[in-house]
Amino acid sequence: MKVINFLKIPLIVVGIAVLVFFGGRKLIRTWKPFHHEDAKVVTITESELEKVVREGTLYTAEYPYNSYVTASDDKGEIKYYAAYNGTVKAGFDTKQVEVSLDAEKNLITVHLPEIQIDATVDPGSMEFIFQNDKYNTDTVASEAYSLAEADLAEKAKQDDEILQAATNNAKAVEKEFIEPWVNQVSPDTQYRVEVLAVGEASPEG
Repeated sequence: MKVINFLKIPLIVVGIAVLVFFGGRKLIRTWKPFHHEDAKVVTITESELEKVVREGTLYTAEYPYNSYVTASDDKGEIKYYAAYNGTVKAGFDTKQVEVSLDAEKNLITVHLPEIQIDATVDPGSMEFIFQNDKYNTDTVASEAYSLAEADLAEKAKQDDEILQAATNNAKAVEKEFIEPWVNQVSPDTQYRVEVLAVGEASPEG
């Protein structure tokens, strides 16, 4: 089994919560590395590395998204337009992350799962333009909110830029979490961390 021998350091904290901004987009990742006693050597295996990486919660990038929907009646006549503000969250479940270790190359490879999309509409942001005042009823807000939710979910799913940006950001931040920690607890041997998205192959071959 491939292993790394790490020297325990008393300054490693139990929990970390990091907020990073990439191009105005917010990424949140919580992580719980090992907490060890002083001056003891511990052997870390691939499975233990995975345990460290998977300790965190869902890693999320948040994107503001503004749009509008059109509501029509049964005859296809437009009833109103409803503008809305929403948030699209893109991230992955850390419990599905896989880690492989190549001790000869001093290389740790992190395999990310598929990016997940979650879209939320702010009901308080909705504004209406009615084609006819008769459609301004007590139920219009509920109807418009349902339309906006469906609209935002579909637009987010079709937005390749969101998926690509979320993937790139996820890879960058995950590397920034793991590599400093590994090299802190292993000062004599420095390791490189490579993060791959679904379907990506390592340039190392």
